[in-house]
Amino acid sequence: FNKRIDSKMRTPTEEELQILNSSDGTLIYNTLLKHDSSIAEKFHPNDSRRVRRMLEIYYTTGEKPSNAYAKQETSLKYDTLFLWVYSEPKELDQRLDNRVDNMLRIGGMAEIRQLYEYYCKNSFTAEQCENGVWQVIGFKEFLPWLNKEPNVTLDQCVERMKIRTRQYAKKQVKWIKKMLVPDIDGRIYLLNATDLGQWDTRVASRANIIVNQFIDNQTLTEEYAPLELQKLLTKRSPESSSPKETGDWKHYVCDICCDQN
Repeated sequence: FNKRIDSKMRTPTEEELQILNSSDGTLIYNTLLKHDSSIAEKFHPNDSRRVRRMLEIYYTTGEKPSNAYAKQETSLKYDTLFLWVYSEPKELDQRLDNRVDNMLRIGGMAEIRQLYEYYCKNSFTAEQCENGVWQVIGFKEFLPWLNKEPNVTLDQCVERMKIRTRQYAKKQVKWIKKMLVPDIDGRIYLLNATDLGQWDTRVASRANIIVNQFIDNQTLTEEYAPLELQKLLTKRSPESSSPKETGDWKHYVCDICCDQN
């Protein structure tokens, strides 16, 4: 997408920059709604990062994001091989928790404190943790503890980091299933890494066969997915998919409580 719009880039006006840099999420959302209602209705008004990005695309290209995305080609420019190393959630969650503990043990806390010093020195705010480097998992989860907020313990922050890490992993799987798999017509080879004791046969050996055949321009003989993972490549019809799965969001405002959904 970025390659497509580079030649048409323009510099936003001062007024447009003020809107983009505003902390008023309602203003940003309503501005996007005014210029491109189709794309605006696909996002929750509180999803400020994505809403701001859509408005930024409009300001820097002069083209509605909804039109730009509709014109994107889904075919791949080069002959491409996709390998998806997959693990069942239960086993993956435990590995992710262990990874967080290990990161903190080998120097993660020192990095968090160093980043916090920079954060304080430059007078950043908690609201800015939704943008740039500050939104990464592993800093903002510790900010209440670093700020010495009452009744906040280090263990609670560590647990919050683990939760966010597991949530991010789930989002990655959803993105692959919802966006990547349909876009490449299911042509992705799954490697089952659930049982690490079977890594050599289920992941390494299978991957080597697929990659070597691909490089040598041979017919790929492996199935796209082992039997136990074929459900991940099953396509859903539009009728059976929810708006959340298809991306067909609709924005509503409750007139009674003024809540936005």
